[in-house]
This record gives sequence, C-alpha cells and structure tokens, in this order.
Amino acid sequence: MKRSIFVASAIAGIVFPRAVSSALSSIVSEIKSIERWSTGRIAVVAQRSVDAAPFFAYREKTVVPAASTIKLLILMTLFAQADSDAGLLRRKIVMSAGNIVGGSEIYDRAEPGGHYEVDSLARAMIEQSDNTASNALIDLLGFERINQTASVLGLTATRLGRKFSSSPQRKRIALNHTCAGDLAAIALDMTHGARDGRSATVSQAGCRQMLAFLSDQEDHTKIGRGLPRNTRLANKTGEVSHVRNDVGIVNQGKRDEYVLAVMAYDLEADARGDEAVAKVTQVLDPLIRSAG
Repeated sequence: MKRSIFVASAIAGIVFPRAVSSALSSIVSEIKSIERWSTGRIAVVAQRSVDAAPFFAYREKTVVPAASTIKLLILMTLFAQADSDAGLLRRKIVMSAGNIVGGSEIYDRAEPGGHYEVDSLARAMIEQSDNTASNALIDLLGFERINQTASVLGLTATRLGRKFSSSPQRKRIALNHTCAGDLAAIALDMTHGARDGRSATVSQAGCRQMLAFLSDQEDHTKIGRGLPRNTRLANKTGEVSHVRNDVGIVNQGKRDEYVLAVMAYDLEADARGDEAVAKVTQVLDPLIRSAG
C-alpha cells in the first residue's frame, strides 16, 4: 500500500484522485457500510505524525457539533497563555455560580465563590470532561482569545460559541462546532510541539503537559475501543445528542505514532455512535500501522 492514501471529499460526494490503489475503494466501502449501520454519517482523518498529508480523509471539512472535543481549543489557549504568565496554572480563580452545571464529575459540588486552582480545573476538563471546570476556564480566558487560537492554528471550522450545560437546547448545540480536519490539526500541533517544539501556539514543555492530560483521559469507549489492547492513546472524546466524536494520538510518542479524528453525526440511534467510531478505528489502524 502506498504511504499516503488521501480522499478529498465534500458534502455532495466523494472525489477520488486519479492515482489510487484498489485498497482505497475498499476503505471507503467499509466506511460507508459503517455509516449505514450507524444510522448517521461519518467524518474521519487519519494522519501519521511524520507525514505532511493525511493517510486517509473522508468528509474532513464537514462542520459538525464539537461537543467536548472543543475543550482541546480551550486547553491550547490556556497553555499558550501560561507560556507568557508563569504563575497562571498554579493560580486560584473564583468559581461563579452560573458556571456550575451538570456533566461535572469533579466540580459538580463546587462552591460558588470558592477558589480553585487553574491546573486542577484544566485536568478535570480533559481527564473527566468536567463541564463546570470548562466554564470556569472560559471565563478566565474569554471567548475572543480562545477563538483567536483557532485562527492561529489555521482552523477553518472550529469555534467556541457557548458555555457548557448539562442539557443544551438543540439550537445551541451547534454553536460549538468543528470538523475532523481541524481536530486532527489540533492533535498534530500538540504532537509536533511535544516532539520538536513545532507547535504554532504552545511551548514544547506545554505540549508535553497537555499530552499527559490527554493520556489520562478516562473515556475509551470510542477510538480506544477499536484499538488493540495495550495501545498507547492520548485522546479527547465528545458527545451530545445525535453526535459522538473522538480525536486521539495513537501510539503517542512512538515511531508509528499517528493522529485519528472520527466524528459520527446526524445519528438517529445515539447508542450506535460509540461503536461506529470504534469500527472505523478497527478498519484504519492496521492499515496506517503498516504504511510506514
């Protein structure tokens, strides 16, 4: 198989490059089959961290509700700010009553007016996907600065437009949005930054710390479920009604490291979303590992 297999896609359909292997059609066929089974649609990008282009991409520019994957943008903004403010992560900030919401495993009983350490809030935001911690960090950083990070990274479909709540109204869910290509770009920026300091926004030390947070992320029901046992994974999941997302660095720090972003959206049966992401992972993982 060729080192890089790329599918340029659009909402209207799939456009194939001229020089494609028979394996490419097989991958697309399998993804489409998973899509039909899922009751929704799939968007995916897989890219080895040493390559300049994706190994495989499908609907990679389609804008999808980000759910909790948008928390990666908040994290990157925080660590970029911490690079110029050495005491930021150890600082304690005041918790606003309005920021305390459901979906907050760690800070669901936070005290309004209480003081909480920024580093601990950031860990909870990623490791347990704590919504209250995320809202507190949004207050600290501001929407404008967070969305500016997306611009610096060259993201085309990613925007934070609202805070988190336990049951957001349907019309508000899409205010936080992204695409598979952007999620992969965020993960690649962290990876390149951690390896050789090539992040567009965060120092090498900061990137390594962010990846440590992602390595301790507790939800392995999506990409993690589709990988061989004991595979090293640093990832961030997200889910809202009709959407199941995951982006991760597979074999993080190893020679065969790669980034995978999978979004299952427009789901009629939410319960199939996690397994759909896992099925896509099972299709791509052996192929991208053998591509080197």
